[in-house]
Amino acid sequence: MDHLLDDELVLDTHEETFDSDYSPQSLIGRDIILHLLLTSENYEDLDNPESIQTYCVSRFEPWKQLVIEKYPENTDFTEQLIILGCHNIMNSLIDCIRNSLRQHLVQRYPLR
Repeated sequence: MDHLLDDELVLDTHEETFDSDYSPQSLIGRDIILHLLLTSENYEDLDNPESIQTYCVSRFEPWKQLVIEKYPENTDFTEQLIILGCHNIMNSLIDCIRNSLRQHLVQRYPLR
């Protein structure tokens, strides 16, 4: 979670590409977290599995269309790959939100 929220990495994309933790999943993870933070009204709304999965799948739509245009015989496989990938990202983000982010927020904003 700290890596996903790292201000320097978000602001300096050139540095990010050389980061040892760089991966396409971390980029989509950041995108999903940003979307959740901007659209959620309550902390409890952040870890909604359905919302995370739906948004993640929508982010892969352009890639899916490119693959299907080039390899129409792989349509089912491409859709399954996206669903499985988004499911893994969703589980990872929910774990981060429920554990790392909660700890991060408690340290930064102690309960009164």
